[in-house]
Amino acid sequence: MKRSREEEAKDVDLLPNDTIVGFNLLSRSSLVGEMRAIMRHHLYSVIENRSIVDQQLFECRDEGLLRILDAGIEEIIVKESDFRKNILIRATNSEDSETKLILRMFANDVLKAEKGKYVDQNVLNEMLPSKWCSVLSITGYLTKHRGDSYCFAFHGLCTYVSELHDCRKLILETLHRKRNKEISTTEIKRVASNNNKKIANTKSRKPNLADASRRLGIDFHIMDLVESGNVRCIDIGNVHILKNVT
Repeated sequence: MKRSREEEAKDVDLLPNDTIVGFNLLSRSSLVGEMRAIMRHHLYSVIENRSIVDQQLFECRDEGLLRILDAGIEEIIVKESDFRKNILIRATNSEDSETKLILRMFANDVLKAEKGKYVDQNVLNEMLPSKWCSVLSITGYLTKHRGDSYCFAFHGLCTYVSELHDCRKLILETLHRKRNKEISTTEIKRVASNNNKKIANTKSRKPNLADASRRLGIDFHIMDLVESGNVRCIDIGNVHILKNVT
């Protein structure tokens, strides 16, 4: 039976866009607690057209699929459903009845109404008693931005950003020790592997790539470093060379 154009159009609307597919692919191992999270520039590693990524991100935000969070000079992308679930689980586990109520109203009312990275104090006051903002700050879901505005956030966001920054620094230090300020990704992986072998025999040690990359994996951190703009990746045959951008 031939289907109408309207039916075919509905099916197209149900298909995930490139940005959703990219997010699902990259966030499989990139977890903050139980929440999948990546940075905006990570999507650029799997989708060449950055304008499409930016456009689709805003569309996904407006549709309540993804949330863009401010993390200083970085932007963190999380699934909206994961974010709300995280808050509601925190509410369920709280022993304080008022905190339960605050978190549930925040997840069910504030997040549904405010889809941006920031929310003004005046807007919050229309939905929640002003004194509740302090509870949301303590639980980590609001952080002070500028003036009377707040950033949406979550517990562990700063740790996730620090984890990525620490690994970038260690890879760059390894690269800068090279005479030509370049290194193959294979050698970076070997350095991380060698660090890992030395750990058992070392009681006190400096931060190293094995420690810094253990949770997310060295491949994820190499991709993060390249897409953050700190290095260029040059392909020479089957060899990938990281080179300083300066």
